[in-house]
Amino acid sequence: MYLKEIGPEQSVFGEYKGFGNHAKDYSIRLENRAAGAGVHITGSRPMTKLIYWSIRTTFCPEAYVDLSIEPGRETKWTYTYEFYEPGRRRRNSHDGRHQCAVNYIVIH
Repeated sequence: MYLKEIGPEQSVFGEYKGFGNHAKDYSIRLENRAAGAGVHITGSRPMTKLIYWSIRTTFCPEAYVDLSIEPGRETKWTYTYEFYEPGRRRRNSHDGRHQCAVNYIVIH
C-alpha cells in the first residue's frame, strides 16, 4: 500500500527474500482500487525472491524460483494470474474473475 501517490518523476524499487519453501507461499496480490482492478498471482513452485518496481501508472512484480535441472531432463512450472475487481462481492467462485495460466518448460 502506498501512503501517497507516486509523483511523475518518482519510482519504487524493492528486492525481497525469505519466502516459505512451499508453492502455497507463492501468492502475490496487487490492487489498484482507483482503477477497479486487481490481480492475484500464484505459482506451482516456491518463490525464492521478489523484485518489485513501480512508477505512477504501473506496478511490476517479478518473482523468481530456483531450478535444478539435470542434463537431458526437463522441468515444468506454472504461474496463474487471476484478475478481479477489488471490493466486488462475488456470487460464486468465478463471478467477475478471469484467469490466465502461463506454463513454462525448460529442457536442459
